[in-house]
Amino acid sequence: MAIKKGTTSHSNIRGAGNMTHILHYNTHAERRYFTGKNREMYDLVGLNGNIVSFSPTGTAAFLASISKPFYIDPQTHAFQHDTIHLKTKGSRKNQELHFKPSIVKLANDRLGEPFSNVINNDIPLSPDVFYNSNGTLNSSLITRICRNVISFQSKFLIDSIDDETRDFLDNPNDLLPHFYIAPYFFLSSILWEKWLAINIAAYRISKDLYRDKPVYLELVLSQAILPNIQDICDQIVRDIADVDGILLWIDGNAEEELTRLEVANYIHLLHCLRRKTNTIINIHGGYLSSLLCHNDLKNNLSGIGHSANYGEHREVVPVGGGIPRARFYLQKAHSRLHFSDAADIVINKNWHTSKDLYQNNVCSCIKCDELIKQYGTPEAAFNAYGDSNVTVVPFKGSILRFEYPTPEAKEAGIMHYLYNKKYEIDSLNNHSLIELLSKMESDYQEISSVKGSEFADYLEIWRLELLQALDS
Repeated sequence: MAIKKGTTSHSNIRGAGNMTHILHYNTHAERRYFTGKNREMYDLVGLNGNIVSFSPTGTAAFLASISKPFYIDPQTHAFQHDTIHLKTKGSRKNQELHFKPSIVKLANDRLGEPFSNVINNDIPLSPDVFYNSNGTLNSSLITRICRNVISFQSKFLIDSIDDETRDFLDNPNDLLPHFYIAPYFFLSSILWEKWLAINIAAYRISKDLYRDKPVYLELVLSQAILPNIQDICDQIVRDIADVDGILLWIDGNAEEELTRLEVANYIHLLHCLRRKTNTIINIHGGYLSSLLCHNDLKNNLSGIGHSANYGEHREVVPVGGGIPRARFYLQKAHSRLHFSDAADIVINKNWHTSKDLYQNNVCSCIKCDELIKQYGTPEAAFNAYGDSNVTVVPFKGSILRFEYPTPEAKEAGIMHYLYNKKYEIDSLNNHSLIELLSKMESDYQEISSVKGSEFADYLEIWRLELLQALDS
């Protein structure tokens, strides 16, 4: 197999508004969202270590074909949780849980001990593994982990391609990540101090060992410790020198569900972290995080990340996905709404009755324009996003009715979502923060007039806290 020649530049990953826009690459089935014209909709590709480990040739081919900078998340935190989250069921005949092959390869063949011990013993990592009997950190163990983890990021893709494939690359260094990520672990509500000490030690050692590229600290926080955010900030500021960059991930942090205090704590965290680095990227962030990237703010974020197939928040450990439902990213709400909720607003406001009304109030993206041309009217185009197939299931003497979006509706919704995220990010460069907040206030009034104030009160919470941040 030949890899198409690429021209990846690792000199700059900043896009519109001097911020970095990450699109996470989760499976090879998502490749089409990254290629062709879609290539211009993001700045940096986020890769999980398990997909790199399990299919290095396919990953290398993908990276060379898009010629965009990337990073590899080593996912070291995955091995500290209940091992059931690393497992999957077998065939229909064999429903017994077993470790996912990609995780086995990542642990056994790439990262080594103590991660491989989790697979072999079926027991998650404890922070005590990284401490000596006298309570001090085991520096030799952490050093070995750092070498294994960053060697995986720096060498594995290049070492995995054959000579014929290598000949098709302009430069093998195109398969080097834009930065390395030090080994890291999830800061849980009870043991966060022990885990943070391990993270800081791993970052220090990684930074000392590898100077050819920036080394980033990945900071993964439980929402439960946000009320204690000052303690975490104090320990980071006290125990770590300047950091090349920070990737921030707050577990399940749905920005639409945050209280005003939680938004204030989030902004305070950014202010603290900026004392140690000029680069902080929320790798699972929504519109609030996009606004926090605005250059009008002194202690702003440097970028956001999200995936094509889900919204802007993600749980640290896998959870049940529930019944998939048709969704529509309504720009005025800055959220992926259930289609029925979006339809309530669009229909009540009559925005579906003409092309001008639709484009001025709902969306004027490429996908919406294509659907209007295909179906003839904005109403029919909008309804296409809600197309579903009905499945009827007998249950305890009654009938349950489930609606699943058609493949066409799901695909349309994803492309519409991606176009809208790009538009939102570009708008940061075209409008002052005050202008964007003023528009948010009017959008809130329009939405609440149909769905009630509680439906979109997050817009007011964001606006008020961002005004406070602007004045500080």
